[in-house]
Amino acid sequence: MSRCSFVAVLLGVALGVVACAPQPQKPTPLPPPPAVRVKPTLPPLPPSPPAAVPTQRYERVAWSGLDGWATDDLGEAWSAFLAGCAALKTKPDWKAPCELALQRPARDASAVRQFFETQFEPWRIAYDDEKGQRSDSGLITGYYEPLLRGARKPGGAYKTPLFAVPDDLLTVELGDLYPSLKGERVRARLQGKRVLPYYDRAALVSAASLKGKELVWVDDAIDAFFLQVQGSGRVQLPGGDVLRLAYADQNGQPYKAIGRYLVQKGDLTVEQATAPGLRQWLAAHPDRLNEVLNANPSVVFFREETLPDPKLGPKGALGVPLTAGRSVAVDPRNLPLGAPLFLATTQPGSTTPLARLVMAQDTGGAIRGVVRADLFWGLGAEAGDRAGTMRQQGRLWLLWPKGRPLPAAGPGVALASDVGTATAAAPTVALQSLLDEVGSRTGRRFLVDQKAPAQLRLGTVPASSLTYPLLLTVLRNNGLAAVTVDGVVNIVPDAGIRAYTLPVVTKDDASLADDEWVTRSVTLQHIDAVQTVPLLRPLLPQQAHLVAVQASNTLVLVDRYGNTRRILALLKSMDKPAGN
Repeated sequence: MSRCSFVAVLLGVALGVVACAPQPQKPTPLPPPPAVRVKPTLPPLPPSPPAAVPTQRYERVAWSGLDGWATDDLGEAWSAFLAGCAALKTKPDWKAPCELALQRPARDASAVRQFFETQFEPWRIAYDDEKGQRSDSGLITGYYEPLLRGARKPGGAYKTPLFAVPDDLLTVELGDLYPSLKGERVRARLQGKRVLPYYDRAALVSAASLKGKELVWVDDAIDAFFLQVQGSGRVQLPGGDVLRLAYADQNGQPYKAIGRYLVQKGDLTVEQATAPGLRQWLAAHPDRLNEVLNANPSVVFFREETLPDPKLGPKGALGVPLTAGRSVAVDPRNLPLGAPLFLATTQPGSTTPLARLVMAQDTGGAIRGVVRADLFWGLGAEAGDRAGTMRQQGRLWLLWPKGRPLPAAGPGVALASDVGTATAAAPTVALQSLLDEVGSRTGRRFLVDQKAPAQLRLGTVPASSLTYPLLLTVLRNNGLAAVTVDGVVNIVPDAGIRAYTLPVVTKDDASLADDEWVTRSVTLQHIDAVQTVPLLRPLLPQQAHLVAVQASNTLVLVDRYGNTRRILALLKSMDKPAGN
């Protein structure tokens, strides 16, 4: 079920988290229309520096090291595991456990626990950042399947169309141009002999390419917009029939959070820009509906699928129906699609523990990172409420078949097989005490956001030896960031970094630490700023933001200061006259 993380859009929209943008929605298992490969003329990228190794860790642990393993009702996950086996059973890693599982389709929690403990080994998933600091915590969000009302033909309340893939949408495979970008792609269109970005949301209203591509008309433009956010959903027709719309493709334009747009305009506060708050505001201001929706240029195209069993969820990237509460989307570059995972996080919008066995059965353009998962909550409004408030920190364990080599066991993955060492809990320390310690030595003043955790995992660095740059590294490993405003360092969740007024840096500044967040801009002389955006996005962290101002051929970048220097140096090497 291809979609952008619902909570990242609805709950986090005002916080500026483009957890959904600017990536395509999660693809369904059926292949999109054949890609038309075109090669625009762009300057060559300079060789990338070697990545720090290892960047990912599998740390072997005992079953008792999985927080909540002993109390989860594992029987609820059994049907999801069996569904995954339908797609995995012929693969060498999964042949033995899936054959055994399929012989015993009905199992209670105790039998399921015994099955996994005898057939699998648990591995904690962790990673090193670019500075070599270890972390095993990451972002856990949620998504769901919406239900809309619609008709096959327009008329009456049914005025808002949802479209199939237009015939003139091209796919540019960046890996054909730069091998280091293998798997990255952009959408485009041809105008004569020129390759141009595909139409954005506002331009598509009058684009001739969508004529005849209408699949269904729905009765609510706001619902249609959020269906595109999810990437898949159901539409109930007047006669009672229900059809399913699945993600087919996307127009390639970056996702822009409409909640953040309204916050910047002064129409909503950060606290008001929740899912219900957005819907309420849009319904109360119909004269501004098009303006606000067009602030997000991204559009999703669909295809119709049959609905043989209403109880089954939409198909995920693994090709099997998703199971509410037990299927998750992951980044397949880091975690194997189809594998059982154990998730330890908290309930949506609360601190109540949520620990359960889940299956990695989906992917998504917004789901990027090692410890990163998007939990599928099911169908309808109640599931939407849960998904809309889920933006939690959590940990993941990979359950891997015994005797089989671990996935991705090449460069970038380290194994820690000492159970005693691997299960040792990382020490924690009070955030305020760290700030007091560093502040007393550096003279810096700190202000802590109320959403920041009171305790941090410090690692092996003693608090007494923390420098200011090292403090920022500790904060980053704990999901926090620093924003300096009027000489005061604000400690905030990095997921909401762009909701803050970031300092604008016009030139390199030695007084800034690499992990401080800033805004920078660069005007290009010889290359098209718009064309550089999809090339640079893979080099940016999830919370960063990059936009091209076409009129002035300028790029605006929001990122940590150290990475902005890297990006600007790369642009300088690219911005050369043609033929140079």
